[in-house]
Amino acid sequence: MKRKIAVQIDHFGIFSKIPKTEEVFFRLGFVAAGGKSTLVPDSNGELPSCLHFVMDNGYMEYMRTWPEDFERCNRSDGGIVYFEFAMQNAHKAHDSVKDVGLACTDVVHAVRYADHGKKKGEAVFECIALNDDILPNTMIGGVDHQTRELFYHNDRYLHRNGAYRIEEICLCAETDSAFDSQAEKIALYEAQLGTFEPDSCIRHLSLLDRKSMTERFHTELPDDLTNVSAVIFKTNEWEKMQNFVQKSGYAYQTDQTRCAVDLTKELKTIIVFEK
Repeated sequence: MKRKIAVQIDHFGIFSKIPKTEEVFFRLGFVAAGGKSTLVPDSNGELPSCLHFVMDNGYMEYMRTWPEDFERCNRSDGGIVYFEFAMQNAHKAHDSVKDVGLACTDVVHAVRYADHGKKKGEAVFECIALNDDILPNTMIGGVDHQTRELFYHNDRYLHRNGAYRIEEICLCAETDSAFDSQAEKIALYEAQLGTFEPDSCIRHLSLLDRKSMTERFHTELPDDLTNVSAVIFKTNEWEKMQNFVQKSGYAYQTDQTRCAVDLTKELKTIIVFEK
């Protein structure tokens, strides 16, 4: 069984408790903030706590470390543990979300230095988060970019595998019994956040049961499906992508239009490339 939900996701967070799992992304040809294709310490000799992999329509954050009180990481060995939906106006969205009966945090103001392409500088965000997990062990939040030009419509660093867009994210559960209520709550939340131009944001979130996920990606899934996912990227460099995948050492399935890399042991995730 499958539910496909229309969404506007700005970015998502993924992690692993296996040391040095960030090497997965570099082996597959992704390029992190700063144009880096390897893990580089800062001027103080410290390694980054997270890595950002920016596409044209959204980005993926790999969490190398996480706060001790972030229970979703404590309850899983890896996988996607949060989504930040795109918001037009954080304060207006906050009030609308509460008005429809969804409990959420107050608006949080945040800044960080952004180096994702030609334009660099201090990125400014306003964020909210739902108090309860709509999706199992997954935080749902919202982010209002005050400096979108530092992420999107930027002459960004190109990925060596040609990945340019996050087309779809699939989440897996043992059965589909909860899918209807999950999809309904996500749609209700999404409707409060505003709209964006059609080519922006991650637009498709699919909920699949074990059978559907296995049949679609031809991958054996772990016994524990907590935070198991598949992330589908569009690539315009098919041969370069295949070369990275073949040299990576990870198991994969491929045909003329799709290549699925099995990272369920490392990340509880399947990384998929499509033409």
